[in-house]
Amino acid sequence: MKKPIGSSHELDDAVRAYVHWRNECHAVQDAYVRWETAEGDEAELAYAGYLAALELEERAADVYRAHLVDTLRNAVAGEPPLAGSSTERHLD
Repeated sequence: MKKPIGSSHELDDAVRAYVHWRNECHAVQDAYVRWETAEGDEAELAYAGYLAALELEERAADVYRAHLVDTLRNAVAGEPPLAGSSTERHLD
């Protein structure tokens, strides 16, 4: 019999990481619109905000990816997640 993918805790963490990543994606879209519609000196500040939003989205995507990789790796190996694995990253 095949073991289900990941523990409940593991899957909950992956779902939270996904939701966080999607929220950051929306923040990037909002920041882009602010930059696109900004004028004068505001455009430079809006561009900086857009770059910051991109960086936060990339970090969130990395955390989500790590959760998926660890969950699938553990499911294939039939082992629980290891302490100190990349899924223990925080969603700051």
